[in-house]
Parts: sequence; C-alpha cells; structure tokens
Amino acid sequence: MSATITLDDVREAYDGLEGRLYERMMGELLHLGGLQSSRELVEHAGIAHGARGVDLCCGNGASMRMLVQLAGVGSMIGVELSDAQIERTRTRIEEAALGDRIRVIHADARESGLPDREADFVWSEDAWCYVPEKEKLVAEAVRIVRPGGVIAFTDWTLGQTPLSDAERDAFFAVMKFPDMWSAGDYRQALDAEGCEIVEVADTRRFTRCFELFVDMFELQLGWDALRIVGMEPSLLDLLTKQLAFIRDLGRAGKVEQTRVVARRPGS
Repeated sequence: MSATITLDDVREAYDGLEGRLYERMMGELLHLGGLQSSRELVEHAGIAHGARGVDLCCGNGASMRMLVQLAGVGSMIGVELSDAQIERTRTRIEEAALGDRIRVIHADARESGLPDREADFVWSEDAWCYVPEKEKLVAEAVRIVRPGGVIAFTDWTLGQTPLSDAERDAFFAVMKFPDMWSAGDYRQALDAEGCEIVEVADTRRFTRCFELFVDMFELQLGWDALRIVGMEPSLLDLLTKQLAFIRDLGRAGKVEQTRVVARRPGS
C-alpha cells in the first residue's frame, strides 16, 4: 500500500470535486465502457433474472440500478464508504422507485458484515483498485456468495509493460490508488480461495476511453469542468494533462481494464 494514499483520501476524492468531475466525464456509470461494459459483464457472468446480488464498492449505485432495471436482477445490496456516494445512491434509488429492491450500507468492502453464502453473485465495476489489502476483498466476496455463485467484476490492472517508479508514483497520486494488482494477481487470489476461474481478460478499451476523455475536455466539456473546479483555467489544464498521461500509460501497455468472472465451488 502506498505510504501516502489511504481510504480517507479516496473518500475525500469521491465526496468532492473529483467525484463530480468523474461523473461529468464518464456519466453515472462510473467505469470505463459505461453501459456496454456492464452488459458484457452481465453476459459473461451469466447473471440470472431474479438473482440476488451484492455490489462491493457500489459508488453512486448506477450499476445496481442497471442490473435491476435492464438485467432483471431481483435485488441488490450496495456496500460503500463514501458518504456523498451513499447519499447520491439513496436519492437516485428513491427517484427510480427502486427502494424495495436496492439498498446500500455504509461499510468497508473488506468487512461488509453481510451474511455468509447468501448472495447469488458479487459484482463490482472499476472500483477495487481503490481498496488496499485486496486479498481481503477477494476473500470477502467469496465469503458472501453462495456455493455455485458468481464473482464478476472489472478493474484497472497493471499491464504487461511495467510502470517506472516515477510513473507509478504519479499515477497513484492522480488516481488516489493505494496499490494496484495485475490480472494475474486476481487470478491467483481467486485460485487461493478455491474458485473456478471462468474468465480473466483484457477488455481492450482502456486506451480508447482515455483518448475519448481527453478529446471531450479539450473539444467540448471545458466549460463544464471549469464550473466544477471554480473557474480556474490552470486546474482545467492540469486535468487535461493528467488524462493524457493516463492515456499514454494505456497506449504503452502499462495499465489495462480487466474483466474477471469466477465461480465459488459447490451447488
């Protein structure tokens, strides 16, 4: 875990300006690929109509609403640490009249307090990169999913080309990452928990998305971003440079978005 990035830093980011900028950039589905990525994960994981799911690190709850409204999921429980994100989740659940099917709890995703073996599936989209001690997070996902149930998530992962020390420090500071795993690290952790690996795959969309984000702020959304950062042009310039830096890491094969699907043994 980075000596300078903590979960408090992550909470502060999502409770403040960065959370607002991310949602302006990505939309409500705060992950690379948006709805397309979510639908692919549903398909690859075989999420069944009427299933009961848990979203570990649910953010603003958009993925849970998508699962209920478009994928026919029966119910969702979201686990989230950010107070602002929980407030957004609850407001949007109420606006969508989904309070009888979705609820959110304030908890550490590594120790959610949810019952053992009750969820049909555990879900997350591009969020576990913010959590330290990921082996505990994987173990928690396995604990709360029923035998035969599915663990399905996407996450930002280290690519085949190593980051330099300077790149790692800069990237983690910009993104508020305490640490970061490779796709192989997730495979190994799930193997250690006795899970059957269904898929571990690079989605091939990391660089494409960041090329889009750079273009969006340079060509279209500059005014929107300026309003969020208090009309400080220097902050907009910094944001664009940071996005270009991350885009270039993707182009160099140093950072990826990985889709993971695994199944807890048993029936």
